[in-house]
Amino acid sequence: MIRGVCTGFMRGMRVRQTQALSLRTLRTTSAKRENAEATKWTSGPITHNKQFDIAGKKKHGVYAATSVALLGLLPAGILGPEVIQLPVDVSLSLLIPFHGHLGMVKVIEDYVPTVLRTPTMMTWYIVSLLTVVGLIKISVTDGGLCNNIKQLWRKPRAPLTQET
Repeated sequence: MIRGVCTGFMRGMRVRQTQALSLRTLRTTSAKRENAEATKWTSGPITHNKQFDIAGKKKHGVYAATSVALLGLLPAGILGPEVIQLPVDVSLSLLIPFHGHLGMVKVIEDYVPTVLRTPTMMTWYIVSLLTVVGLIKISVTDGGLCNNIKQLWRKPRAPLTQET
């Protein structure tokens, strides 16, 4: 009997201690969060410009949208009917280089020294433009981008033999 009373009392103490601990943790984490928001971007050698932050979020949103579009267009082009082949090929010819261009521009902005940034960006713009032109040429004249990808899984044709 005494043992049951003591066990119940101890359980009640543990529950109260846990509730007090969770309330204390909640208070300290909210205080830390408020303090972190107040001191965000104010210390350190890098100053934060809100205009660049918004531009970066927009670029990332466009980059994510191209990822989703590529995720849908690639299987549609490879597995879809011949009717949708040309529009999908042209869309892929524009989206693949644009997606790569956005990602590489971010890498150039982050890792290339300031002195070399302008020539590197100009070179990258030229490479991206040439990639678009080449992929559109493949899409329009050489049987299509998706058709060329399908060729990877087809059996090769038997070579023609010449009889003399």
